[in-house]
Amino acid sequence: VRARVSAVLRMLDPGRLEGDDRAVAEAVRREYDMFAHADSMPKHAALVPERLLDRYAIAGTPAQVTARISALANDDRIDRVVVSPQIGAPGQPITRDFITGFGEQVLPFV
Repeated sequence: VRARVSAVLRMLDPGRLEGDDRAVAEAVRREYDMFAHADSMPKHAALVPERLLDRYAIAGTPAQVTARISALANDDRIDRVVVSPQIGAPGQPITRDFITGFGEQVLPFV
């Protein structure tokens, strides 16, 4: 999850953030290693503090994910949720299982 959040922060305009969050986004942009982008835990991911994981990522059991997405749906500042599973490739069983599980165990309840 930390590596995925670092990728999000790399694309985010640090000017939209304040204080420590801005400093983290600037550091990630400076230190981001595109050659390590697909690694599960690249060095630049260590720059992301725990507090930003909850802000930019959702992970957990189907019930936890459902609760988090439902809460976000009630926040007027949120206009979309992007599902970006970091598992397998298209056509692999693990990928199909994730998409099927998400469709059956999360989406109907949000």
